[in-house]
Amino acid sequence: MRWLISIVLVLLLAVAPTARAQEPQRFALVIGNQGYHTSVGALRNPHNDIALVAAALQKQGFSVLPPIRDGRRSQILGAVRGLVQRLNGARPGAIGFVYYSGHGAAEKDTNVNYLIPVDAREPDKDTFWDESVKLDEVLRLLDGARNAAKFVIFDACRNELQLSERTSDKGFIPVREHQGMFIGYATAPGRPASDRGATSGPYAAALAAELAQPGLDHLNLFQNVKERVIAATSGSQQPWSSDGLSRRVSLTTAVKVEPQSLPTMPPATSGPAPLSEAAVAWDRIKESRSIAVLEAYAKQFGGTVYAALVSERMTELRREADSAKAAAEQRAEQQRLAALKKKEEEDKLRQSAPAQKGAGASQGAVWYPPGTDSKLPAAFPLGARQLYESAYSLLLQQNYGAAEAKFSEFLQRFPNDELTANAQFWLGETHFIRGQWDNAAAAFLKVAQNHPRSDKAPDSLAKMAMAMERKGNRSAACRTLQELNARYPNPPAHVRTWEIAEKRRAGCADVPTSQTLSCRGLQEAECSAAAEACHWIVAVTRKDGKEVPAYCRTRPKPVRAGSR
Repeated sequence: MRWLISIVLVLLLAVAPTARAQEPQRFALVIGNQGYHTSVGALRNPHNDIALVAAALQKQGFSVLPPIRDGRRSQILGAVRGLVQRLNGARPGAIGFVYYSGHGAAEKDTNVNYLIPVDAREPDKDTFWDESVKLDEVLRLLDGARNAAKFVIFDACRNELQLSERTSDKGFIPVREHQGMFIGYATAPGRPASDRGATSGPYAAALAAELAQPGLDHLNLFQNVKERVIAATSGSQQPWSSDGLSRRVSLTTAVKVEPQSLPTMPPATSGPAPLSEAAVAWDRIKESRSIAVLEAYAKQFGGTVYAALVSERMTELRREADSAKAAAEQRAEQQRLAALKKKEEEDKLRQSAPAQKGAGASQGAVWYPPGTDSKLPAAFPLGARQLYESAYSLLLQQNYGAAEAKFSEFLQRFPNDELTANAQFWLGETHFIRGQWDNAAAAFLKVAQNHPRSDKAPDSLAKMAMAMERKGNRSAACRTLQELNARYPNPPAHVRTWEIAEKRRAGCADVPTSQTLSCRGLQEAECSAAAEACHWIVAVTRKDGKEVPAYCRTRPKPVRAGSR
């Protein structure tokens, strides 16, 4: 019996290192800027914040790179490059984590987000922004670590930043989702974050506390961080995020980490603390899909900080239900129209069959429908409109591979049909949605070349530019947008909106500075494409309790100066 136990122990010891070796490698970078010039506004806690977060990350197996304290522009970008090099040298599936605590703001004239180095001065001058670090610069560098899951946390936008209301916006402006990257913000767009706290700011304290909890993936961890911050600030600070990860990533171990060196959450500076009963009840029902359950919670705990979370959850569920209902009605209508078209074609075929048989066909010969190949078996193929509607229906159902095949079949069989330009455009869309940028650009180019008078031609050039920019070829994107201007000087409003948004994204030289964008009437995808100018409103509750349906409107101008 002893020899059996010995063998088992040897096997366990041999397997354990192998199991550990297969765990994802973890690297982290923390940056804390607080020693700003008085003209910018000094901060108190960023150095405490990064020490707290770094300690929590180390306890979860992260190799923390040398921290950056009071970093200049070159130091910040150099440290990010160093992290990318470590991630690219690691095994596939590595995890990178960047935490920044310091001043940040958005320049009002350009709608560009910046991290503020400690040596930046004279905020009212244009050189202030030239000395700062564009948020997109950091994100583009991190995009270079293609095989790693990246987490970027900006604990920025604080009240202490001394910027003129004319030059900056308080808080960051939303940025597009980055594939393979989770971007977390300490506060909502256009809102300030707190630097108060005896040992750290509220967001750093919440993040460190959740990193000490066992067995959390990133979705649960950052939702818990959000709830902690809302509770600690009595709802005045509400974190938000952009998740470009395709899977859940485990950030904490299954064994609880005792947070001996981690301070507890700072108490709320004002307002009543949330009821423990409300917190327990919310934890039980926060994943519920029942409106009735959520309404019952809101009725019982409407006076707590969780009321806003419940309202947000109910709005999300109602929006999903409305979308599903609209999609079902649209599919039913398409099926009805397809059935009518099929019946019409069958009636035409039956009426033309006798005439076709009498037009020289020998007795007993096989008759084929008009337009088909007599060498093929006598199976009636789909008509042009029926095949097009079949392909379009698959596209609406998000079955992009099948839709691609159907549109390709349509283009092969009906190269000169009135629907050919539309089919070519939607073929490009099946590639674009799946990130197949080269195929998408080639498909959109064919619309512009072969069907220049089609309604889809301006759309295709705009979409082609988008595909070029997503691939990273910004100069080609700008040239395509110039061609769009030359060919179609007065395109539809939604195409103009796409054009201006893409010129800003690609950094084209001819970006309009005073162009008025028309947001009214745009659908959600079109509105999102013009995020710098337009804002998609999901639902607005009026004073009478009724909700206004979703719509797109011009983004309001900021009213105050921005800061960390």
